[in-house]
Amino acid sequence: MIRSKPFLLEIAVEPLPPSAAQAALEQIPKLAAELFKRERLDYSGIAALGTHRRLALFAASLPERSETVEKWEFGPPASRLKDGAGAYSAAASGFAAKWGLKPELLQVRISPKGEEALAARRILEGESAHKILARILPELLGALRFDKSMRWDGAGARFSRPVRGLAALHGKAVVPFAFAGLRSGRKIAGPWRGVSKSFSLPDAAAYVQALKTRLVIVDPAERREALEKALHVKVIPLGFEPTADETLLEETLFTAEHPSAVLGGFKEDYLRLPEELLVVVIETQMKCFPVRDAGGKLRPLFLAVRDGSSEGDKAVREGFEHVLEARLKDAVFFFERDKKTTLESKGAAFLPGLAYHKDLGTVAAKRERVRSLASWLCEHAALASVPERAAVVRIATLGYADLVTELVREFPELQGRMGAAYARHDGETESVCRGVAEFYWPTGAGSPLPSSLEASIASLADKIETVACGFSVGLNPTASADPFGLRRKAIGALRIILEKGIDIDLREAVRSVFRTEESRQGEAGADRHVPAILEFFWGRLDSLWQEKGFLIDEIRAVKPHALSRPLAGLKRLEALHEARRLPDFEAIAVSFKRAANIIRQSGAPDGNALAGGGSSPMEKAEEALSRELDLLRSDLAPRLSGGRYGEAFSRLVAVRPALDRFFDEVLVMAEDPLRRERRLALLRRLVDLFGSVADIAEIQVAK
Repeated sequence: MIRSKPFLLEIAVEPLPPSAAQAALEQIPKLAAELFKRERLDYSGIAALGTHRRLALFAASLPERSETVEKWEFGPPASRLKDGAGAYSAAASGFAAKWGLKPELLQVRISPKGEEALAARRILEGESAHKILARILPELLGALRFDKSMRWDGAGARFSRPVRGLAALHGKAVVPFAFAGLRSGRKIAGPWRGVSKSFSLPDAAAYVQALKTRLVIVDPAERREALEKALHVKVIPLGFEPTADETLLEETLFTAEHPSAVLGGFKEDYLRLPEELLVVVIETQMKCFPVRDAGGKLRPLFLAVRDGSSEGDKAVREGFEHVLEARLKDAVFFFERDKKTTLESKGAAFLPGLAYHKDLGTVAAKRERVRSLASWLCEHAALASVPERAAVVRIATLGYADLVTELVREFPELQGRMGAAYARHDGETESVCRGVAEFYWPTGAGSPLPSSLEASIASLADKIETVACGFSVGLNPTASADPFGLRRKAIGALRIILEKGIDIDLREAVRSVFRTEESRQGEAGADRHVPAILEFFWGRLDSLWQEKGFLIDEIRAVKPHALSRPLAGLKRLEALHEARRLPDFEAIAVSFKRAANIIRQSGAPDGNALAGGGSSPMEKAEEALSRELDLLRSDLAPRLSGGRYGEAFSRLVAVRPALDRFFDEVLVMAEDPLRRERRLALLRRLVDLFGSVADIAEIQVAK
């Protein structure tokens, strides 16, 4: 029986950005599992541990040797074992020699393809885990990928930050390997407070506890629990709560190896500032946590996080308070300066001088394109009513104005939120203020949408214009670059359309951008760019729908309709997904594909041509199908115009008896050309009518 032992790999590094540490800890266990499996090393209890100063792979159990296995290699078909003279064929001899065997040792077995083939039996002997680990650990480290990597010496290795130490233990034994000019040992990086002191680890199993006694919590889950507890302990006795922003929590998790909290304060007068400004200064600028009372009201307190014990907390607190005081003084100064003129006047005065793109003009030109599109959307959106159209245009007018305020120049993350604060100060309606605050929403795949219809339409206009104009000047996203965030903008636009129920013709919305005076592209620009832009939107829409569980063939089936009208496309998709459960759906899909294939191969005429023509009388099955298609046309029209797509699919399925009879009793490709053309035209009518609902030919059916 092969014995197993704990295994540890630690990479000591210079301080990693939190995002790089998180990325590495996500990759390490996946890469290790793949390598262990490839090398036939059975493992259990694999985990990624680490901080911003160290990355570690720990396995509770890893065998001393890899598994010995029997493996069959498959070669030529069994019929090629011997030639006509009864001797082993050249193919059989060559295959046997490849695996170090004599041809008489080959066997005939069923291959993975289900065919009889020549097979060579191989025994893969187990190998020492030390040898395997020494070989694969440099491979594992070299496979880690970061947004930004660096080289720091002549070794040529790339990593997010310079690697300063390596430790690898299998049980009590060191696993020797080299990476980035360093050799592994049993020295573990100590806590990085003051002078760093490494220590020797006797056994891989002792890793977590040995660091814990030195005030390093190496398990991220345990460290997060300690961080949240440290924050709460400081303010719960006061009846308050820390504002534990998830993004800040995750970031702080990788800035301290043993987090402890320090409670600080600031002057109550600063609470007169807009809350969003205070929160951004505390969270984004200071990387601290605001404090609120039981009613959710912001208090003049904050929680800072330091690394290590509470020794010297007073000096740490005073340092944070001093820096925060300076930041808040700056915020007050900029805020008061900004309030001296209205948001609208700032936009009018400065946006014409603010460059957007060399080929797209200024931000003022972009604003006019968005205003124009917002008006178009209000007019053309298939809604019962668009409340307060003036509010939509007003939001589009003011949405970019805070870009030129002093506060947003100092704190770019406040874009939108400070615009709303200034709009309120200027006496704008709450609908407009809320719309300005949410003008850039959603900012990510799972982030909230604008809360009102007015804000949604204004935001939608911004996103469609950005994508359209980006494509018009060659800013199409690539695999490695998307400088204007067009993917994010497209996903945001589609989410607004689908989740807010805004039924617009996306093709015409994009074309309207090119018709504006500021675009200077007109119909020619629209003709040139719109197809690629719609395909770009389609790629995002396809992904969104797959994430929601719709099947690929269903999505492709509604593409002809969804490409231009995403909301109507979604309703068709939902109806198609349900229609697949109908008893005759697969049968009608098969018959439709047969009809479509006949049409495609024959080059049939238009469906209305010759439908009743020809000198010879129709057969009864032809007449029956023709009558059924006449009824189908009249039945589909109100269902499609009313968005009753489920009824439309049910009506398609009802055609099955007439279509089956037609194929059973009628020879479509008759010798008489008039009969042939008439029957092909009948099938073309069927294909066109089905296509008005969905492209059923895309549906995959069970064989």
